[in-house]
Amino acid sequence: MNAEGAKTLDSWRAILAFSAVAVILQVLLGGVRPVDGGVLAALARDGFHAQLSPFSQYLFDSPLKIIFLRGIGISSPVGLTLLFVFLSVLPFLAALLADDRETRRTAFLLLAALPLARISLGWLGTGDSVLFAGTVAIIVSQRPAVIAGAAVVLVSWHFQQGVILVALMGGTILVSGDGGQRAKLVPLAAGLATGMLLYGAAKLWLLPSYQGRTGFLLQYIDRFALRILFYWPAALAIGLPGMLALWLAKGFRGIHWSAYGCFVAAFVASTVTSDVSRVYFALSFPAVLYGLLVYKPVPLAELRRVGLLVPVLILSAAVPLLSWSGVEIYDWKGLVGVMTKYWGSSSWLKLFLDLAGAF
Repeated sequence: MNAEGAKTLDSWRAILAFSAVAVILQVLLGGVRPVDGGVLAALARDGFHAQLSPFSQYLFDSPLKIIFLRGIGISSPVGLTLLFVFLSVLPFLAALLADDRETRRTAFLLLAALPLARISLGWLGTGDSVLFAGTVAIIVSQRPAVIAGAAVVLVSWHFQQGVILVALMGGTILVSGDGGQRAKLVPLAAGLATGMLLYGAAKLWLLPSYQGRTGFLLQYIDRFALRILFYWPAALAIGLPGMLALWLAKGFRGIHWSAYGCFVAAFVASTVTSDVSRVYFALSFPAVLYGLLVYKPVPLAELRRVGLLVPVLILSAAVPLLSWSGVEIYDWKGLVGVMTKYWGSSSWLKLFLDLAGAF
């Protein structure tokens, strides 16, 4: 390995500089795509009493998101966009919950190199950064209150994905963790049970009668089933940055078999959703971060090598993303469309839209 590849990023100045470049690169290549804006505005105004179309009622499966939006009270498109941009910082703040300085610095860099920013900003409005933050908190912290609280947030923010995330992390810790890691199972189970009870209470007393995610998928399966099937292999691409990081850090023999099980389970679960890449990465992310930081740990300085971080970042920025609209890489045209809708057109925006035809 050459000297540059062996160089490690150790100071917070270098870490923050790399992270800024990583986010900018992922935004430039992946674009920014606000989603569900009108629905989020309705939830912010009316909370659980919002009148949503059958196509959007599955958002009632996220009671904590509804409470959060209603409490913040921001309903303008610009305000909601800025709010979810701010939420995309949460995983990096969660990395600071680690018990030691080395883990904090290393986790911060890994989060920047992996496609978290790509996912969070590419589906701006879904709040995946909250799921990422909860996952990070559970993996890097040993404090029972933090672990239990993070599990409650995961389940309450997005019930189905939260339950799967907590179950996958619990299973991974059970079969591959040591005594210190297995101590997390009790607060993790307590958080899962509490989150499920809170969701049940919300559904019983707060939520209206609505069509959940399962009903939504069954009703609109004809709109995206064939397209998802056609593009199905492309969804695997979003898992490549994490696999590359694990291979560069430990080699494939250093990856516990449970990680591969999590990858398979995450992929199967994601293929019955409308945003395959987003869900697949969110559900496989715990296996990647746990494998890098916890299972058979290597010296953390090895994970801060430029020779590991840069290839992972390049792959994170370049891989195609799959949603029910097909494979999406650049979405600047869609962002310009939103700007034109709310702020009016201009000669520069028209020129950009004309140039977009060349791609």
